[in-house]
Formats: sequence, structure tokens, C-alpha cells
Amino acid sequence: MKKIILAALLSIGTLLAAPLNTGGKASDITVKIQSEKDLSVGQNSITVSLAKDTKPLTPKSVELKAFMAAMPGMPEMSDKVELKGKDGIYKGSLNFVMSGTWQISVTIVDTDGKRKRYKTSASF
Repeated sequence: MKKIILAALLSIGTLLAAPLNTGGKASDITVKIQSEKDLSVGQNSITVSLAKDTKPLTPKSVELKAFMAAMPGMPEMSDKVELKGKDGIYKGSLNFVMSGTWQISVTIVDTDGKRKRYKTSASF
């Protein structure tokens, strides 16, 4: 019986796994976040596209952060990376230490020093 329940839970986790593909607005900046493969525990390559008025944006910096709040018996978990790129396309890798729902934020520091943030979540 335990094996059947475990198999069912694992198959549900597989059904929920999908590449990250989301986007929205951070003030006047259009943000798109994508992963090449299904999100999984471990390192995940992430691409963030930024545009302003449909033109690629080249900000001062782009930071990507994943966060899972503390739960009973488990501390909070997070990972963040300064993305590298140019011409509106920025890449990096996030480490998810367990499956579940993660809060994801992109912080953009414009060339004028203003910080703008886009927030979303991902479950796998």
C-alpha cells in the first residue's frame, strides 16, 4: 500500500513539472522568465528577457531570486543570482533544493539607479 501511495505522489509531481514560462510588468518594463527544461530539484538554467517600449532593455543589473518560506521543522530556503547578458536577454542558474512552491522575483536596477521588481511563483 505504501508503494502505491508513493508511486501516486511521484507521478503527481511529474505531472506538475513544466518549464517555467511566465511574464508581466515591473513598472514600465516587460519581463519574461523562461527555463529551457522542466523545473526540478537542483540547478535550473533560467533566461530573463527585458524590454521597455518593445525595445530590449540594458539595465545596470538584473538579479533573480527564488525563495521558499520556512515551514514547521524546516528553515526558509533561497537562492539568488546576478544574471549576465546584454540586449535584453539575461541568463543564470537557480538551485532549487526541494520541490514545492517557490516565490521568484526579478530585481532590475535601471541605468538611473531606480529599482523595479517583478514577482511570480513556480510549483514543481
